Amino acid sequence: MVAEKELRKSNWKAYFEAFAKRTHFPQLQQVLVVDITYDPRADVLAISLGNRRHLIRQPKSIFVEDAVGTLMRFKIIDADNLRHIVQLQKPMADDLSSGLR
Repeated sequence: MVAEKELRKSNWKAYFEAFAKRTHFPQLQQVLVVDITYDPRADVLAISLGNRRHLIRQPKSIFVEDAVGTLMRFKIIDADNLRHIVQLQKPMADDLSSGLR
């Protein structure tokens, strides 16, 4: 069973810092995800993909999807209500739940 949980905005920065420290970033459609960071002052989520960077300005919500404690994907909703999906090719244990609502 897949569950979707919303991350508290106040914990986005810490959540992605912890995520970065404990993972060898999985591949996203054959593109290696190098880093995911959130800058609360600029209100920007940055996803680095090799030599490219995808910026999501003013994200409104971030959800994590997991199945039985295994992180599978992130869903980010931006200021224009567009959805950005980061699908993990290799699911990983989700023990970063302190940032969840």
